[in-house]
This record gives sequence, structure tokens and C-alpha cells, in this order.
Amino acid sequence: MARRPLSNEWRANRALLAIHAGSSEPWNEIEPGLKQSEWVKVVAALRKREWMVPDGPDLTDAGRKAAANLRFEYPGTPDLSPHGTLRPFRLHVAPMASGNKVIEDEEIWARLAEYERKTLGLEMEAAAVGAVAHYLHHKKLDAVVMKGVMDFANAGRDDHFKEFAARASAECLLWFLRDHVETGEPTGYEKILNPGVLPLPSGEVPPSKLLQARYGVVPWHDTGRAELLHELDRWLEDPLAASAWLVHAEGGIGKTRLAIEWVRQRRERFDVAGFLELRLQNDWLNQLTGFGRPVIMVIDYAESRGDLADRFREVAQLAGSKHRVRVLLLARNDGDWWQSLLTQAPELESLLTCKSPRQLAPLASKVPDRQKVLEEAVLAFAKHGKLSSPPTPTVDLGDPIYSRALYLHMAALLAVEGSRRSSTIGGAPAKLESTEVLPAVLDHEERAWMDRAAEPAEWDRTRKLARQLVVAATLRGGIHDEEAALRLVARLQRRDPTEHERRILFALRRLYQHPDPRSPHLPALEPDLLGEGMTLRFVQERATTREDDWIERAAGADGADQAIVAAFTVLGRISVVDPERTRPWISRLLRNDLAASNVGAARRKGGGNKNRSCRGWRRACRAARAGRNVGDRARAGGRRHPAPGGVARARGRMAKPYHARRRSRCWPG
Repeated sequence: MARRPLSNEWRANRALLAIHAGSSEPWNEIEPGLKQSEWVKVVAALRKREWMVPDGPDLTDAGRKAAANLRFEYPGTPDLSPHGTLRPFRLHVAPMASGNKVIEDEEIWARLAEYERKTLGLEMEAAAVGAVAHYLHHKKLDAVVMKGVMDFANAGRDDHFKEFAARASAECLLWFLRDHVETGEPTGYEKILNPGVLPLPSGEVPPSKLLQARYGVVPWHDTGRAELLHELDRWLEDPLAASAWLVHAEGGIGKTRLAIEWVRQRRERFDVAGFLELRLQNDWLNQLTGFGRPVIMVIDYAESRGDLADRFREVAQLAGSKHRVRVLLLARNDGDWWQSLLTQAPELESLLTCKSPRQLAPLASKVPDRQKVLEEAVLAFAKHGKLSSPPTPTVDLGDPIYSRALYLHMAALLAVEGSRRSSTIGGAPAKLESTEVLPAVLDHEERAWMDRAAEPAEWDRTRKLARQLVVAATLRGGIHDEEAALRLVARLQRRDPTEHERRILFALRRLYQHPDPRSPHLPALEPDLLGEGMTLRFVQERATTREDDWIERAAGADGADQAIVAAFTVLGRISVVDPERTRPWISRLLRNDLAASNVGAARRKGGGNKNRSCRGWRRACRAARAGRNVGDRARAGGRRHPAPGGVARARGRMAKPYHARRRSRCWPG
């Protein structure tokens, strides 16, 4: 409604005021873009009212009197904008007459009042709609007509208001139908696009679930994100058939939460929207476009998706079609992985660069904004924990680390959990340093694994194996079925699992499982910062173990491409915080991946793809560099925090691996 024009009446009024004020170019003061032909009509209207002399620009006495009255009634320039107080846009519900010809007679209203006293509108198309409903009354048809008023049936009427009136009536009709007509939401695409949200389990849940955006414990914070949501909507309305947009930021800034909210809003408008699943059927895109609605696909953790080029090639085939498909990519950065994608598929450049990559700004960059986010999180966690008196956390909100909303949420959770009598972390310190926030949350996460009925010695064994399994699942991007999980336990323990170890695996499954049956048997620890923090903790714990082959047993034993890429991504990120302890793990994993690829290439005896032996190396390099790019770009006033993803630049760089035909050397120290 932003382009609402002036009515003919108020065009004449503004012209009258401008002439009375002595303006030499009164046509410029009516409204922007007024055409010469329309100015002629304005002058004719003033002379017809006898407010202007028959010849020349002078006003008559009646015109000067009318101008004085307008000045008195409307001091200053009347605000006729859509949000103005003068004659704002209004929706009227009243009888409307319909005929078969255009009327230009101001006396028509008196004659219509003889038949229907409250007749408010007159038009010449709705009679057909009413006739159809009348003649087919046995089919019980409902009819509703909405029209936008574009003139008053007066002499000198024109069509300058037509565009606005048509848009106004269409928008009102759409909103009416959405509110009053049962319109089924498109269904049948749940296996392709998921809404990104999950119901929070009842009872005690670990911090990782309370902090995940998908469970929505902390409500959506619109401040600071509303404008970007509007921009996403405008992007969807763009006439291009297919377009992709990369939005990137450090972990904990709120990328996933933003996408969840946009998907929710678009689903309310019956668009086909959601997060793209990893495993798809061959005709997945045809299924989505078959609904005839705009399609919105969100790809989270885009830098670790090895199928991006293939997916985009399918989307690119929609160019020039009537469909409208948008792909929103979420990633930590727009570094090597993004440039590699553009290089790998140059034919997709136009699709991928329709919108320039956007770095998502922090949700709360100023201390007052951070205070508000912190207070909202405290109230949300207190409500979940049934805490009647929410605590007041004492944190240094000026610390750059709190530019990430996730750290504010973690500080709020620790404060609330420390105040709960039933909590396992009661008695949390009154003031928590920013460097202690993540370790404290990880401690709380590990307590969720504890079997309180177990003996202390048994608990210690449980914690050690549980940490290994959680870290292995994080490095692999999830363990997808029970059989794979049991094989993993056997590799980690170098023997068949005992009954006690099976119970540990079952307990972790019950603690971390998602309601979605397609989810991994044991998913990666989320949010990302928690998974990376737990992995770094485990890497540092095993730093004294000589010739440690744990990483090969956990992530590289079966040579699954997706697991290898996920492992390199996580290790690349935590290497920013502790490069010396992480370097040997990356070296062993890369050497193992190259060896497995070479063996596979030799067994094919020259058949198939001859470049397969280098594929694992290429993807590993991209994943590791992508992980490091996140930390290398993240800074916070020169201070270092023990947080994966990094808020400080690590000195030095790892040597890039390279592959030789006869031998492999990688990550030389």
C-alpha cells in the first residue's frame, strides 16, 4: 500500500493551497510524478469549482476563501500516506450495487438510497458473480466481492487510482480467504523438507537440547532480524525462477534460528518451505514444484554438504520456467568451500551469485541489546525449569564473546540451573567469566550421562565411554543405525561390546534421540559450539597418548565420505584453538583416507572414475580449510577464549596436504 496516490479531490486541494501560497510551480507540490495531462485535469477541476479565474493562474475570491478554510482545518500539509491520520486506508463492509455500465453521475447515490439506504459502493462486474451464485444455489455456493474504490462517480473521473485500488482489493480478499476459508497446507513433502523444529521431550533434558534452536525453548527475538526477514521475503518475490543466497556467520550468531523463523512464516502462507534432507529421491524437485507454490529450501551446514553441486544443477534446470525456487545456504564462512563450489561448477555461477553472500550481523551488538536477550533467555529457562523467581546473572556483557546470542543463552542457562535445588550444578558462581561459560555447560552436559544409581568407579567408566561415543558421533556427523553404533563401540574398545557398554549406548540414544524416525541413531552433539567444545576437550585429554589411532577407529575405519568430511570440518575448526594437539589427528585421518582411496582405486583395475583416489583428499582439504577459515576470521579485541570456532586468530598456519601418485605425505609438522 506504499504507493497510494491522491484522490482527484485532494489533488485539487493541494493545487489550491500551492497557488494560494504563491508557488511558481504548483504542479510539483501535488505529488511526485504528476503527469502533464493530469495537471490539466486538476486546473479544469479548480475552474469548474470557480476557485480559479477562467484565464490565468489567479484565484477567485471563492478560491482564496476555500484555501483559507483548508489551512484552518488541516494545519500544515495533510499527511495522505498509507499510515497517515487523514483519510487512511479503510475496509468497509456494506451493500454494493452492481450494474452493466459505467456511471458518471454524482446524483446516483440519492436514487440508490431509495432501494438500499446503506449502499456504499457502485461497480459493474460483480453482478455476474452474484448471478452465478444465485442460479447455482442448489450447489450451496458462497460468494464474496471486494472492490477498491477508485472514484466517486463524479464528473472528471479518471483511472489514476486504478492500480492502487486493484492491489488493495486483492490483498484484502487474500487475507479474508486465509482467515475464513479452510485451505489445506501443501503436504506430502515432509521427507524432502522438514520445518526445522522439534518438540522438546518431557522431564530432564541435557543443556544441548535446551540450547538448540530447533527446540525453541528461548523464543524468537525479532529485534535486529525483522529487516532481514523482509529482505528474504522480497528475494522470494523476485521474478527469477531459481536463485540461491549464502548467509554466513560464526557459530552461535543465530543463522539456524533465523531460517527456522522464515520457514515458519512462509509455511503459514502455504509456501513449500523447509530444511532440505540429506537423502533424497530421484524426483524430489519435481515433487516440490508440483504443488504450484513457491519453494524455499534451506541447506544448513552447507560447507559440509558434498552434494551441493549436484543439487544446484537440478535447480538450475528450472531457469525460465514458471516455478519459483529459492535456496538459502547457511554456513560458517564464504571461504575455500564456496570458491571451490564456484570453480567446480562454473555453469552455476549465475544461480549462485544472484545475491551476494551476506555475513549475518550479531543479534545483539550493543550492551543494552545483549541485556535484553539475556533476560529473555533467563525467563525462558526459568519457565522450563518451573523456577518461580528467575535469577539475575552477573556477566560482563561488554565482552566481545557475548555478541553471539548462544553465549548469552548459555550464561542464562547456567544461572537458572545454578538456582534450581534439583539441578546437578547447584551453587554456580555468582559471576561467571566468559572463558568459563562453555566449559561449565560441557560439565553440565556430561552430568546428564550419569547414572545416579551407579557406583563412582562404574560412573567413571561410563563417562569415559560416553564421551568417546558422543565425540565420535560429532566427528562423523551422526551414527545412523544401531548396527553401526555397535560396530563403533567394538572398534573403540577393540573387542565385542559388553552388556554394560550396550546399556551406555542405549542411554545415550534415549538422551539424544530426535522424534523424527529418519534421524541418526546417535546424532552429533548440537549446537555446533558444544560439539566442537566436547571434541576439543577429548583431544586435549588424549594428548599424552603416544601413537594414538583413536581418530582412525572412530571416524576413518569404514571410509564413509560424509563421515570423513564431517570429521575434517570439526577438526579444522577446533585446530584454531589448539593447533598442536589437533595436528596429529588431522594427519592420521588424512593419511588413512588417502590410503583407503588408493586401495579402492587399485581394486577397480582401472575401471570407473580414475580420479576417485584423489577425491577423498580434495574433499578433506576443503573441509579442513573451511573449518580453519571460521576461526581465522573470528576476532574479539585480541583476546583469546577457549571456544571452538575461535574468537582469536591462531598464530601460524598448517601446511597444506598434497598427494603423490606413489606415496602420500600430509600435514607435515
